[in-house]
Amino acid sequence: MKRFSFKAGVLSLALLAAPAAWAQDRLPPVWEANIAGQLEESLSSKSPGIRAAAMQLIVELDRHRPDLDLSATVDPLLKIYGRDQDPSYRLMALSALHALDNEYGTQRLAELVRKERSPVVRRATLLALADLERR
Repeated sequence: MKRFSFKAGVLSLALLAAPAAWAQDRLPPVWEANIAGQLEESLSSKSPGIRAAAMQLIVELDRHRPDLDLSATVDPLLKIYGRDQDPSYRLMALSALHALDNEYGTQRLAELVRKERSPVVRRATLLALADLERR
């Protein structure tokens, strides 16, 4: 339980601190150096809420700070996209992968979509891949 509380606390602080830091256009160097690792760990959490918050934060960080290197989150996002039973979590992972626009992530999505059973997730993935190809 302590580990869950620590992770939830770190992610909550990141979610609370990030908007204020974005307003200043500069995040503390320690925050910048550690955010990708914290997000990677949060994406592997057993708690669906922590995973969902991490995926939302990735999308927001990409919007406000596209210069941050969040490539460490690609593999955990692909794992969620490929294995999670809940289509809404797979769609959140897709949204985060789309925001990151990572070449490896895009290639893996193109492979994984071939096995996708959910018509909603499959269609969203194909649309995301088409958009990424146009960029």
